Amino acid sequence: MLTEEQIKTLQNYCNAKGVVYYDLEQEIIDHLASVIETEQAKFPNKSFEKILQTKAEEFSADWRTIETEKRKALRREYLRKFGKEFMSYFKLPRLIIIILSIVILFAEILNTKQLCYIFYITTFLFVPRLTKTEDFLKYLKKKRSNNLLIFNILQKIFLITTILFFTYTFSIPIIYKFYSEKYGEILMRIFLLASIFYYSSIIVLKTMLQKMQIDYPLAFQN
Repeated sequence: MLTEEQIKTLQNYCNAKGVVYYDLEQEIIDHLASVIETEQAKFPNKSFEKILQTKAEEFSADWRTIETEKRKALRREYLRKFGKEFMSYFKLPRLIIIILSIVILFAEILNTKQLCYIFYITTFLFVPRLTKTEDFLKYLKKKRSNNLLIFNILQKIFLITTILFFTYTFSIPIIYKFYSEKYGEILMRIFLLASIFYYSSIIVLKTMLQKMQIDYPLAFQN
């Protein structure tokens, strides 16, 4: 087991190699520490400094591979976690609400005027307040002393989904007014369902950001 001072040495080593993200750095440090501990088990009389000096050339030769593989593994893990959190969000009673929403929207219970009212109220008033979107945006702006790969990934998910969602949202009135009321109505019905998933994703992203702060408290120290 390496000491705190030895871990710090590996951290400095990673910094010298230009590792940008704090969580990626921790993964690489774990990898390097594992290699060194294996070497210590084989040669108990060999010092940490001597092993690091011996392994430095090997680490340098494989550095691009090590960093790339760890980055890919972390990215896959974070996307898997997002998918898992997103799916787990849709449990009872939320699932019942979604099913009822689908029935109401596509059974043509609502007339065009009612649909338009619901469309605009949902878009600009009700759902953003319900999901506390402002709180999520505050988390995105929260000051950090270190960059995090997970933060970068969650930020990109939010940016991509937001651009797609609002491009779709603002195209609906244009299509309804200038192209086809029929298609506009269909898109409004789909939109109300899409808004549930979009704002649910914001809640999930916010939950993951909160967990990120717990998992990497040192990244948020000034």
